[in-house]
Amino acid sequence: MTVNPNSDPNRSARPNMSLFMSLVNRLRLTWRLMTDRRVPVWLKVIPFAPALYLLWPADLLPDLFPFLGQLDDLGMFLLGMETFIALAPREVVAEHQAELEAGSTRRTRSNPNDVVDGEWRRVK
Repeated sequence: MTVNPNSDPNRSARPNMSLFMSLVNRLRLTWRLMTDRRVPVWLKVIPFAPALYLLWPADLLPDLFPFLGQLDDLGMFLLGMETFIALAPREVVAEHQAELEAGSTRRTRSNPNDVVDGEWRRVK
């Protein structure tokens, strides 16, 4: 008798962590792109555009329905985030994605336009 590893009775009770981690990584990527100077300033407005949807009097799904009313609001924020990532410079997105996949929490590459200027003296 062979046992199918996919027929685990507790499998349906486990939450889908890959979906959650994917969302967390997209949020981290969005934050990194928002703080990167190589991304144009006008583009950084896009993730905040869905906030206007929350203030708009017309709503696709009224907020009277539990959970469904907030689902379209969440969808608008995800759409804004994905649009921002899609319009950001590809090389910058690729660099940050590689750093996130490598597990880097800090940026390792410095901006080539940054200059540190100073004087030094020897203290005894």
